[in-house]
Amino acid sequence: MKAPTVPLLRFLAGTTPSTCRQCAPKTYIKRLSTSAPLRAKWTKPNVSKKVKPLPYSPPRKPPPKQSNPTAANSPPAPPNPMRHRTLPLLLGSLTAFTLAGYSSYIYVTYRRATSSPSSSSHSVPLDVSERYNDIATEFDGDVEWMEWSMGLLKLRKEMASKARGAVCEVSVGTGRNMGFYEFGPLMTGVEMGKGGKKDGEEEEGTVTSFTAVDKSPQMIAVAREKFSREHPGVRGVQWVVQDASLPLPPPPSSSSPTSSAPEKYDTILQTMGLCSTPHPAALLLNLSNHLAPGGRILLLEHGRGYWGWLNNILDALAPGHAERFGCWWNREVGGILEEVEKGGLRVVEVRRRNWGTTWWLELRRAEDEEKE
Repeated sequence: MKAPTVPLLRFLAGTTPSTCRQCAPKTYIKRLSTSAPLRAKWTKPNVSKKVKPLPYSPPRKPPPKQSNPTAANSPPAPPNPMRHRTLPLLLGSLTAFTLAGYSSYIYVTYRRATSSPSSSSHSVPLDVSERYNDIATEFDGDVEWMEWSMGLLKLRKEMASKARGAVCEVSVGTGRNMGFYEFGPLMTGVEMGKGGKKDGEEEEGTVTSFTAVDKSPQMIAVAREKFSREHPGVRGVQWVVQDASLPLPPPPSSSSPTSSAPEKYDTILQTMGLCSTPHPAALLLNLSNHLAPGGRILLLEHGRGYWGWLNNILDALAPGHAERFGCWWNREVGGILEEVEKGGLRVVEVRRRNWGTTWWLELRRAEDEEKE
């Protein structure tokens, strides 16, 4: 192999031509054995100089974790289209439930009537009020579920809350309205404050005396026991066993020494009573004779409904229902009202429920209506 020439060695060593030819190989070897890091000057670190510490800051509390991290950046949710339909849906569901309960009651009554051999209208008398003597102790249990499902308990409560002054409830039965009356201070013995009403200024819902009338002594006994349990210590109550189509006794005298005994009633109530008397129009006209000026009659009755097919069912089931409960539930209430209007009563309000078979009525004397 041919040895490299001097110019090539000088190029590789990165040196300039030297004047001393004997030093050329020595410089070449030195340059090849030296690197740039070795040529850098090493300096001792200054350990005496203190390093300034970074300023301390306590750790920040992390932000609360969001259930949905993208919710803050996401657009607002669209409004619920069912928000304004909640109440109509609730009322519709309640109505459907009430009608279902009433339909179930009709069906059960129909099955009982068809299975009874004595359910013919010819075998059941028109006056079946004596049936109440036999069913007085079981009556509340038999009708409780039916009245609740049909909304009758709510209507009873509303009607009793409108009673004021001297009150007479005819066809009182087992006293199913007793728990809904608001008895005034003259009956409970509670003193009135300075803002109380004076004598003769009873407001709606305040009862100053109470008279209970029913033809069945067994029903009156149940109602009286219930009243003493629900309203202990209440005074000014009289219990009368008689037919409501006969003249009624006057209200009991007030416990106030400054007021005279009233001769007539401010409010007369009846619930499910027209169905139990053979002469309902005569009964109402008799009640009107015992109304004080400005007084009113409040009725909650059942009768024929809106549609012919429904009335046909009521007619078919009426004998069996009357035989068991002492009540003809298919009375023509509209015809009864027309008859009493000819006798001097005025129908002030009519409300119907349960396919028209439940009637809420308010009546007043025609002469009182003309004065107003």
